[in-house]
Amino acid sequence: MPDGSTVPPNLSREAAVEWLHAQGFTHFSVSTLEKAAHRGDGPPRMQIGRFVYYPVTGLREWLTKLIQEGSRPRRRRRRGEPLD
Repeated sequence: MPDGSTVPPNLSREAAVEWLHAQGFTHFSVSTLEKAAHRGDGPPRMQIGRFVYYPVTGLREWLTKLIQEGSRPRRRRRRGEPLD
């Protein structure tokens, strides 16, 4: 998917993943976006009926935030282990 003014303002889930891959973020998938939305820390999205769309500006801001925060490895807590 080309970058720049030819990109539509809102992308479907699959198109959003293609756009992320074109930007060099190949480890993202539709599942990644859905899990991030479920956790509440995903990119802004619009749901129209059963269809979900991601604004390109929101994806860019979300990526910028992820890069600034840095990704830290996640691990499962053991039962009874305190939260950090």
